[in-house]
Amino acid sequence: MIKPIVMKINVISKGKIIILGLIILCRPQLCFSQGTDIRSGLQNRFYFGINICPTQSSVVNSGTSAILNLTSAKKSALSGSVEVGYFFTKNFGLSTGLGYTTYKGSLTLPAYSVKYDTTDSDTPKENYTRYVSGKEIKENQKISFISIPVIANFQLPVNSIFGFYFQSGVNISVPVTKSYSSSGVFSYEGYYPAYNVMITDVSFEGFEKDYNNSSTGELKIKSFNTELIVAGGASLTLHNKLQLSLGMMYCQLLSDPSDYTSSPAFHLSSVPGQIKSMMGGSTKVSANAVGLKFSIRYFLK
Repeated sequence: MIKPIVMKINVISKGKIIILGLIILCRPQLCFSQGTDIRSGLQNRFYFGINICPTQSSVVNSGTSAILNLTSAKKSALSGSVEVGYFFTKNFGLSTGLGYTTYKGSLTLPAYSVKYDTTDSDTPKENYTRYVSGKEIKENQKISFISIPVIANFQLPVNSIFGFYFQSGVNISVPVTKSYSSSGVFSYEGYYPAYNVMITDVSFEGFEKDYNNSSTGELKIKSFNTELIVAGGASLTLHNKLQLSLGMMYCQLLSDPSDYTSSPAFHLSSVPGQIKSMMGGSTKVSANAVGLKFSIRYFLK
């Protein structure tokens, strides 16, 4: 009596095991539906995305003996990129794409003065010493780049929806905007040693006094530059396909972008209606930006 009952129990147990095995083979995703690994469903997957970065940026010009007490202030800017990437593991991936980075800076020079020997436009030309002084001088600089990023992506999942991320890489960048606008109050005087006379406040040779000067122009920027990119924050994954993230980003040029040749004979302004960029009289230029980073990624099956 007992033996048939034991055999019946064994048959039932084996049947349950076979049914359970078939369920696992046919529906492997059931094994992960209750998991806590945000990347378990996103391993070995391509994605494309969009990044938008409102920043506070600065362009810093280190002055020479001709430009003293130069100060820089940050300005609002906007950068962004489109990206394609691939995750090799649940935590690590690489991405590239096409980016647009903007650096803006506001420069202030409280006072400026210089004198140099030159000749006038009269016939015959006469030698004289030109004196130029300025005050309340301001300059806005803007440099924008089209770039190709190479980024390493790291992700740390907390659960199936929420996680943290960190990115670091470089941009290979080509300038597309390189402009400046300047303003200030300038006075121009001329001393003629042959007559022992100082000429000022006349239109001849632009000897204007307290002239409200302004000028715009193009900055000389190197054709190729490299940028450091670092970002980090939190991410939210929806339906195992769409990922939203918010974080902080920092970028800076890794080398001096200026293509000016430094010269001790630099003259910020020589005549009314003309102001050169203070970048031309600087020994070193740097640029950086820090701000928020909003990202959307869509993962492909």
